[in-house]
Amino acid sequence: MNFLKRLFPTRRGLPPPSCFFYHHSSTDTLVEVHSQEQEVVIALGGNVGDRVGNINEALDLMRKRGLLITRHSCLYETAPAYVTDQPRFLNAAVRTFTSLGPHELLKQLKQIEKDLGRTAGVRYGPRPIDLDILFYGRFRVRSDVLNIPHERIWERPFVLAPLVDLIGSTVDSDTVACWHSFALDANGLHGSWRKIGRASSMGEEGLRRVLPIAGSLWDWSGRSSVMGILNLTPDSFSDGGMFLSAEAATMQAQLMISEGADIIDIGAQSTRPMAQRLCAQEELGRLIPVQEAILGLPEMEGKLVSVDTFHSEVALEAVKKGAHLINDVSAGSLDDKMFAVIADLKVPYVSMHMRGDPCKAKRTWSMVTSAKILLKRYHQGLERQSCPVYRLGE
Repeated sequence: MNFLKRLFPTRRGLPPPSCFFYHHSSTDTLVEVHSQEQEVVIALGGNVGDRVGNINEALDLMRKRGLLITRHSCLYETAPAYVTDQPRFLNAAVRTFTSLGPHELLKQLKQIEKDLGRTAGVRYGPRPIDLDILFYGRFRVRSDVLNIPHERIWERPFVLAPLVDLIGSTVDSDTVACWHSFALDANGLHGSWRKIGRASSMGEEGLRRVLPIAGSLWDWSGRSSVMGILNLTPDSFSDGGMFLSAEAATMQAQLMISEGADIIDIGAQSTRPMAQRLCAQEELGRLIPVQEAILGLPEMEGKLVSVDTFHSEVALEAVKKGAHLINDVSAGSLDDKMFAVIADLKVPYVSMHMRGDPCKAKRTWSMVTSAKILLKRYHQGLERQSCPVYRLGE
């Protein structure tokens, strides 16, 4: 027997959303109950092989199957649960829209798992990729093969942490309000997170927010890292003209490393007010010889090179020559190809704000306005270019 009924769950401090319940005792005669696109939350995790690569490839395969991914969580390295004698997991989650019904979506996700090498094995045991539907629109789904919301959300910090990333601090739609209402805590998903996880648990053995970089995972929750700034310009504020030669720049990099720098940030273009803008080729002419010399230093073992540029062509060539991340003071506003290039490069991207074009008169925006512009630019630009938030800094 099929039935569909409207529920009006309420939680203290949350609006009463309209949610739905759908049950079927067998998927053999399943009749899907939706007629439009639904917003869905999908969790990703794995602990076998190239963990970051498997998550990235799963996201690509989801897009190829028509899922529109609109928001990514951060990336978390977590201790294994239930079966503890196995490698650590990487976990993330995404918000996406789909016109597939819940069981057809499940079928597609299971095929992606199979394509990426998952086979039948020990329950909760090692696997290259695991894809779970956490929420499907405003529906509760119960069948022999699928339960939504996922029944173990509330006991898993490695699921709740990415989920809290996705929903943010505000209820921005009736669907998100419904997701909060599904939580076992009266204060919604944030209440559930405070009970079993919370930001205070970050950095502990069981849960670490990480950044994939230079073939390893950088622990965001560990100690603060120091960036040394190296300007190869004749007209920067503090050190303009001091490090124009590769020899002088290399000696400065060695000095900063000896003083504790973890990252050397190389800039070949001045962004002071009314600075003259270089073309990409001029900037590369200054940058690449110094970058190559610095990367060749024995002191750079375990260190990172960041390139400060707003030219997508410079970013592309710098990464090809070994740079580990791109630091863009314009957040993509000065080169409309930057976001697409960064998405393809799959390196971390530092998105900074500036008050207008440095070649022109200085604008006076408030910090709040600047932050809003950054967030809007990210969601409308980088995230739509398939660049997950776990590769970004602001």
